[in-house]
This record gives sequence, structure tokens and C-alpha cells, in this order.
Amino acid sequence: MFRRILFSVITLLLIFSFLFHPDILTIIAGISMFLFGMLCLEQGFRQASGGLLSSILSRTTKNRWSSYLTGTLSTSILQSSSLSSVITVSFVSTGLVSLSAGIALVAGAGLGSTVGTWLMAAFGMKVAISHYAMPLLVMGTLLQLQNNHRSKGTGYVLLGIGFLFLGIHYIREGMADTGDLSLLTTNYGLLGGVMMGMLLTVLMQSSHALLVLVIAAMANGLINFEQSLALCIGTNIGTTATAALAAISASSNGRRLALGNVIFKLAAMLAILPTLPIWQSILLQISNIIGISDSPMLQLALFHSLFNIVGAMLVLPFLSPLAQVLSQLFRDNSENTDLDIPLPGKEPAKAKLLIPAALEHPDAALIALQNETSRLYRRTVALIGFGLYIGDDLLHPDDEAPLPESVPPWPNWRVGKLYKLQVRGIHDDICHFCDQLEPKVGPDQKASILAIRTACDNFTSAIKHLRLLQKSLRKHIRTDTPPVRKHYWLLRSRIVTTLRRIRSLSLENKEDIAKAISALKKDIYRQDLLTGDSLGTLLKDGQTSASHTTSMINDNGTAHDICNSLIDGAVILMLQGQGTILQQNQDSKANKTITPIWSTRL
Repeated sequence: MFRRILFSVITLLLIFSFLFHPDILTIIAGISMFLFGMLCLEQGFRQASGGLLSSILSRTTKNRWSSYLTGTLSTSILQSSSLSSVITVSFVSTGLVSLSAGIALVAGAGLGSTVGTWLMAAFGMKVAISHYAMPLLVMGTLLQLQNNHRSKGTGYVLLGIGFLFLGIHYIREGMADTGDLSLLTTNYGLLGGVMMGMLLTVLMQSSHALLVLVIAAMANGLINFEQSLALCIGTNIGTTATAALAAISASSNGRRLALGNVIFKLAAMLAILPTLPIWQSILLQISNIIGISDSPMLQLALFHSLFNIVGAMLVLPFLSPLAQVLSQLFRDNSENTDLDIPLPGKEPAKAKLLIPAALEHPDAALIALQNETSRLYRRTVALIGFGLYIGDDLLHPDDEAPLPESVPPWPNWRVGKLYKLQVRGIHDDICHFCDQLEPKVGPDQKASILAIRTACDNFTSAIKHLRLLQKSLRKHIRTDTPPVRKHYWLLRSRIVTTLRRIRSLSLENKEDIAKAISALKKDIYRQDLLTGDSLGTLLKDGQTSASHTTSMINDNGTAHDICNSLIDGAVILMLQGQGTILQQNQDSKANKTITPIWSTRL
């Protein structure tokens, strides 16, 4: 809704400008080219990164200072603090980056974005950069015609840089020729200038675009240095609006990060604005030391850097307490990580991390898919344990303890009903998200998406087979006939052993996964044969009827299908290097003791 209103406002302003101020058409065209160049750069970095960005972030966000440095360096390349903030919101929402690391990243992004200001102040108003734009546009277009995913991404990057150069050129030319830029050049005073800088940045959705206008206006003598400082402060605050808009559809952590970004910028503003004359004196002294005292535009770039450094120095030392305070905000029921099977009648579970914002960034989207697949697998295991009359402590014991033959009191709930409540909604969301994401990624990431989707299909298939087995278990698990009771104990033990072996293989990180899985399947097949022989003996000795034996043979095949579905799903993930998805039960047990909900109801 907000974006629609913003689009309508911008459209009306443009129509008004075209009708009553035709002399600023060149500037508006330059701004449009500049913004289009930013969009091309964003698209190019998404396609060209391929999964590299998530790998870098996972290694470089171990502490606040490395996260801050990563944000600075990455935004120096991306040249958009708004884009970096939106990407970070997506990564924090999907669990790739922690909240505290995310705040440090956006703080670093603020400093990294000032590199572009330095370049524009130093060269943008002096060098005929339009000459460099033409070959960049040609090369970018040629690369766009290639089929290779990374080549297309590189083409977008070159096109983006070319349009940025053209945009700066036309903004500079328009500033020299225009007769009326009162919206920008009017002296609103200090607070008024800050507010105008915020408003224009929100309208243009780019702090760089406004700073290009400010530098061009300074170069043509249309505004003084104090006006440019007020607009610079305003554009630093206004740039948080983009991340705030992205956070609307993000998870609770994403919204907390957007608020943390606002706090970071406001802290810098509150520290500098009341004492601006002092900071101007400091700015002048530094300018004299580094030799830029005769260039107001370079001094503005220096002020832009100082503003973000001051904000970082105010926020980073208190990062942990700030993250703790923010973690108490925007709480919702979906943050409950309890693995308990809910009582029938509750709302069906849905995916929590597969948000629209994640689709814009393939790295974040893949992490979200992995986390939701892990959640689906945990629920699959919990539901299989429930259907087999087995608690979580027996599914994942500290040692390979045998399954007890006795069965505790158990609620009379159907696996099919619980499947609809606990798993089906998440599985449907994962499949829909995969369909949306696949056209936006490269071949390697498509292979990961296919692996995740196929694994989820296998896990849900195991539950569907379990529905058939549960019908027989309900009838015979407490039977007075020892051979029948032992038969179903063997089937339950076989499935439990399979789950234990899957977890063990995911933790061992064996090089030859295929060989280990083959051995596991052969062992299951051998147990199938032994079970078939024992059932034949029972029938021959008259301990069971022919119809009952047929039913137990079918149940033996169903147990085999459950084991195979679980193994097939697990091996696909492990062969794709995503075996950590299967280790989450271990992590959960390390973090807390899980009390099944049904044990509190009996």
C-alpha cells in the first residue's frame, strides 16, 4: 500500500514538473538513469554472486567488528547502503546472520556507501564520465545476450555502471542549465534541510541520487556548505526507509534489524546535530591535514563518512544489550520453536521464513529453504515417533538403547490429522517457494533447490506410509499374542534404527555417503527377508491365520517404504552438502529438553 501511494505521489510530482518546469527535464532524466543503473547493479550482483555472498557472510560475521568491516567492504562494492540493508534484512530474517551481526553489517554499510560520495565529489563533476559510459553499455548488452547465468549478471553490473555514469552526466548538465531548483536550493534552515533531505531520499529511494544532486548544486554554486550538511544528514536518515519497507514482509528479526538501523542513524544525528559547529571545526581541521580544505564537495564526502563513523562508535560497543532489547520487540507465536505435536484443532503450521523479501536475494532464499526443510524434517521425525508410540528420548538417545517392548499410554490421535496440522502446510509452502525461486538462480543453486524439494517429498511420503502402518499398530501393538506383538516391535525398531543411522551419518561427514547408504539399505532388505521367513513359520505352525499373516506381510512392506523414503530424502541432502539439515534434532536436544505435549494431557 505504501509503495502504491509513493508511486502515485512521484507520478503527480513528475507531471507537475513536466508542465510547469520543463527546464528540469534533463535533471529528471539523469536521476532516472542513475536509479535505473542502481537497479541493474542490484540485479547483476544477485545473479553474479551465485551463493558466494552467503558463504562470505557465514565466515565473516563471527563478531561485531568483522561484521562491521564486512558491511563496509561489501557496500563499497555494491555502492548502495539501501540495497545492503535490504539484503541484510533478508539474511537476518532467514537465519543466515544473527541480529547483532546484522546491526553491525548495516552500520558498516553506512560507511561503505560513502565511498561513492568520495568518488562523485572527486571525479563526477570534473571528468567527462559519459565517455566511459558508452563502452560499458555496449559490453553489458553483449554479455546480456549470453546464456551463462554469471555472464548475464556481469552484464547487468556493466549496464548499471554505464547508466550511473550517464545519470551523473545529465544531472551535471541539467544543473548548469536549469533556472529553477527551488525545492533543493531553498535555504530551509538546519532542521528544515534535514527534513527535506529525508523527504527527497524517501521519494527517490536512493541516498546516492540525492547526494549527486547536492554535489552538482554545490559545484554550480546553487547551495552553500551548511545547506549541504543538513541535506546530507537528512539523506542518512531517509535511507533507512528502504530497509523499513523491506522489513514489513520480513520475520520478527527482520523488523528488529530495520529498527536497529533507524536507531544507529538517529544516534549519529542526535550526537552531531546539536553540536554541528563543533563538528564543522573538526571537519575543517581534518580537511587541512589531508589537503582538501579548498574543496567543499570533498569536505561534504568527509562529513558523510564522519557521520557514519560516529554512529558506529555509539552503537557497536552496546551491540549485545541493544540486540537483547530489540529481541523483546515484535514477538509472535511463530517464534515458538517447540517441536511438540499440537493438539488437533489448532491452526495448521505454515512456513515462517519463506517471506517475499527473501525471494529478492537467492542466497537468503536458499538459507530460508534449508531452515524450513530442517523444520519439516524435525516435525516428520516427531510425527513418526508419535505414530510408532515412541518418545523423542528413544528416537535420539545418547546411546543405541534398544526399543522397549512395552508401550506407554498414548492419545488416540490419527497420524493423517496431525500430518495436515503439522507438516502439509510447510511442505506446500516450500514447494511454492521453490517454484518462485528457481527461475531467478543459476545452475548450482537450482540443483540445491531440486534436492531440497525432492527430500521434502520423500519425508512427506514417509508420513503417508506411516498412516497405513498406524492402523495395524492401533489394533495389534498391545495384543496378547506374543509373536504378533514381537513382529510389530521389530517393525518399529527397524524404523527407529533407520532414523538413528541417518542422524549418525549426517554427523560423521563420511566422504563415501553413497556406500554407507547402500549398506544401510542392504541391511533393511536383509531384515525384510528375515521377517518374511518368520511370518511364514508362524503361519506354518498355526500361530496366526492366513489373512492376519497377509496383513503383517503388507505392514512389513509399509515399514520398508517408510525407511526407504527417509533414507532417500536424507541421502539427497547429504550428497548436495546439506546434511546439516538432518542434524537439527541434536542441536535441539542440546538447547532444551522437549516434553511431548501428549504427556501433559494424560
